Amino acid sequence: YKIPMRMIEHGYNVFMVNPKLNEIESHKVYSKLSDIEEKIDVVDVVVNPKVAISVLDEAKELGIENIFFQPGTFTAETLEYADKLGLNYVTNCIYKILGEK
Repeated sequence: YKIPMRMIEHGYNVFMVNPKLNEIESHKVYSKLSDIEEKIDVVDVVVNPKVAISVLDEAKELGIENIFFQPGTFTAETLEYADKLGLNYVTNCIYKILGEK
């Protein structure tokens, strides 16, 4: 859970999603994207590529157009699917953007 915690440290409004957890380090965790009542600008994908496909489907359904794939969370197939859905995406490591702690 280092990535969302690092983003929170940098002032981002982060909504964590994991169907198996209710809380991470005192932060609420949602079961799915559609449980979040606020507008979501970007989904930061930190799951394996097979799970990422369902994340892309839900994002598209909710009108979320921007996806940030962390290393190891995508394959060529995943990116092709994101293209097919018309989603914007970045493939990069958040630590390269935010810097190490």
